[in-house]
Amino acid sequence: MLRHRWKILIGIALASIVLTGIELAMLGIGPKREVEAYKESLIAKGEKLKISELVPPPVPPEQNGADILNQAFTLLTPEDQIYSNSIPAMRIIAPGKAIVCFEQPDVRNEHFTNSWKNDLAVVTDDQAMTELMRQVMNCPAIDFHLNYEDWAAADRYLGPLFFSANRLSAEAMCDLRQGDAAFAGTNISAILAIVKGLNDLRLNPFQQRRRITMTWLAADTTWELLQSSNVSDGELSRLQSSWEGPEYVHAMENAFAMERAFDESEILKMRASSKYFNDLTQGGEEDVDWSAGWRDAVDSLENNSKLACAKSMYRASWTYSDELGMLKKYGIILEMLRTVETNQFFFPAYTRMTNELGIYEAGEPKDWLDDFDLHRMFSGAAFDQEVISLTVEAEATRRLAIAAISLKRYQLKHGNYPASLANLEPQFVSPVPRDPIDGKPLRYRLMPDGSFLLYSIGENGKDDGGDGSLTIRTWRDMPLRFAAPDALDWVWPQPATPAEIQAFYAHPRAIY
Repeated sequence: MLRHRWKILIGIALASIVLTGIELAMLGIGPKREVEAYKESLIAKGEKLKISELVPPPVPPEQNGADILNQAFTLLTPEDQIYSNSIPAMRIIAPGKAIVCFEQPDVRNEHFTNSWKNDLAVVTDDQAMTELMRQVMNCPAIDFHLNYEDWAAADRYLGPLFFSANRLSAEAMCDLRQGDAAFAGTNISAILAIVKGLNDLRLNPFQQRRRITMTWLAADTTWELLQSSNVSDGELSRLQSSWEGPEYVHAMENAFAMERAFDESEILKMRASSKYFNDLTQGGEEDVDWSAGWRDAVDSLENNSKLACAKSMYRASWTYSDELGMLKKYGIILEMLRTVETNQFFFPAYTRMTNELGIYEAGEPKDWLDDFDLHRMFSGAAFDQEVISLTVEAEATRRLAIAAISLKRYQLKHGNYPASLANLEPQFVSPVPRDPIDGKPLRYRLMPDGSFLLYSIGENGKDDGGDGSLTIRTWRDMPLRFAAPDALDWVWPQPATPAEIQAFYAHPRAIY
């Protein structure tokens, strides 16, 4: 009799397992069909969802600067030497004001003060490396033949690239210190040639930050060059052309498209392999310790049961709804970038993207299984909105630099700055750069003292009259680029006065 009951219980248990399996399988049928239909619609529109479809065509060897850079990397100064001998440029100390660093008696930041003699010695030691870096200006593109399924491999090149650009900037600053504006301009152009050479490198959005950071180096050093008294129109014209080369919006579009394809590949691998799924979702289980008390042990058992349930639900059904949500989110971001690429300005596409992503997040279901980050492993991943902001800032910086160079060229010829940016056309620039925020010409005013005010209206989309004040931090809190995300307007700075510089150094910043 007892044995018969056990057989019944075992039969019920097996039936429950089978029915649960069938139910889980059925749960996945609807979402699977929905995501497959959505992917078919994307492909019909010409979207590429596979990594292999997005890998850029190889660059011919004679046009590729990668081998030159690889040689340069072997000669690169150790990182600690770079940090301890970095030379600041265009140090913002107040809204719209910056220190002309090459004119200062020493080289300093919050951590150290160096003599120009010491830094010049380090720069001299790096000249074999920087000479190779300058040769990249003869190469239209840089192709490291990356394996785009292994993004970590790209970091092997991005770090050395940034540090190499840092050395070019340091050398340019020493050139300016020694009165050689022409060679300083060449070094800045070399930095921009690297940034331009990476236009078609399909890095993920986070890795694009390194490329954009090199833009800040070029911008800061360009500003220093424009303060030089012996720069020529020919040198400035060449540098202006160099600033025309880098591209940011399409590069970021390619980055998000590649990231979408990478995520799509990860989901397919998870479905095909239990081991791959378990490797990605391992962790979260709690050790059951009965000695700590039965309540804690029961809580741990409950947590582990819920986690096991969540993993089963994800593989059976949620993986499809997660994939669909991921694809739709990338669609919103890519649509915004393509609109910007067409219109050449970010508002209102950027605002619309932010709103649509917010509405999408609010409309997604929430339940207790969200605690395990499995319900939306891919669609719920935090969208790094900062990389879009950095793209806007980089493009604004590029356009402001072009306008500032053309203003300097006008001043060299006429002895004063123009009354309007329109006076720069067509001899010094054509067309006048437009504000990447709203598409109108960059804001410009000739000041009573003969200087000028040049700015973009900034990320808030509002013209604050050239007020570069920060809304969250102060310029003394930490050294920030002039196009800081919380600045009211992005103001191309004017040189700080000796009194302003003395007051700044008398009160060191709290944070570096």
